[in-house]
Amino acid sequence: MTTHIDLDELAAGMGALGFGEFVDFFISQRADGTLTSSELVCLSFGDGGYRVWYRDMGKDYEILTTPDGEQARRVFIDETQRLVDDRYPTRERSDRKEP
Repeated sequence: MTTHIDLDELAAGMGALGFGEFVDFFISQRADGTLTSSELVCLSFGDGGYRVWYRDMGKDYEILTTPDGEQARRVFIDETQRLVDDRYPTRERSDRKEP
């Protein structure tokens, strides 16, 4: 059974964690916008499930496909954090509370 997540709420929570929408992450079906980064973590919902993938220089790398919204949300946040940590290794990471 598919569990649903509120994509707008997730995007707002990601922003509160300091992640940039269209820069560090992208959630399709939520907002149209110009992707200002060639490297980001993406999330989409369709066909009864969620897909999380990493995009770098226009090439997609599958991370997860699942009907479980909670699992997709956790993986999406973790992968975005990993990207940001790699991108900004000297930036201090605060204890985050997941959206």
